[in-house]
Amino acid sequence: MKSVRIGRSPDNDIVINDPTVSRNHLVITQEFNGTYTVKDLNSANGTTVNGSRVFGSMVIRQGDIVVAGSARPLPWMNYFSGGGGSGYTTNYSNVQPSSSVPPASFASIGKQSLPNATAVLVLGICSLVFSCAMVGVVLGIIGLALSGAGRKLHRTNPNQYEGYGRLNAGYIMSIIGTILGGLYLIYIIIWMLILGHAVAYWPYDF
Repeated sequence: MKSVRIGRSPDNDIVINDPTVSRNHLVITQEFNGTYTVKDLNSANGTTVNGSRVFGSMVIRQGDIVVAGSARPLPWMNYFSGGGGSGYTTNYSNVQPSSSVPPASFASIGKQSLPNATAVLVLGICSLVFSCAMVGVVLGIIGLALSGAGRKLHRTNPNQYEGYGRLNAGYIMSIIGTILGGLYLIYIIIWMLILGHAVAYWPYDF
């Protein structure tokens, strides 16, 4: 079993010079059966795996994106494939990785897709198309609700996620569709009131 401790403190196996990383942030372990686990060490800004925060420990697999705080994604497989583990020490900053951690490893990880970006875009388009019906309002509200998490993630770390253009376009169209649908409903209600009033006093018009 091999374990790699990661944090800002120089006594860690992997030292990350980033203010959002705690002194002792997380530990990644290769178990005897070949599986890998990541454990957050009660860090201030948390550890995420594929965008989801880690509470305690969880199993990770090759290709999973592990992030400490708001630093760059960790090339964590490199720590074990090169005979790493305890005693494997390097440093890298949030601006430029050192030569000990090849830049290609970051490129291979890539960016994460914002959750529900495409769904929000589709809902926004549909809310505009059906803005003359109650369904347009409903779809617009759903689009606005789904966009919240993605917009928050993008504000937190815009360089880590892709798909913000789709998400933001869907968000704007959901707002417009909801407003147009609401105005149309108000228009219908007013005409129904006028019609109801006219029908109620119809006999007195003669």
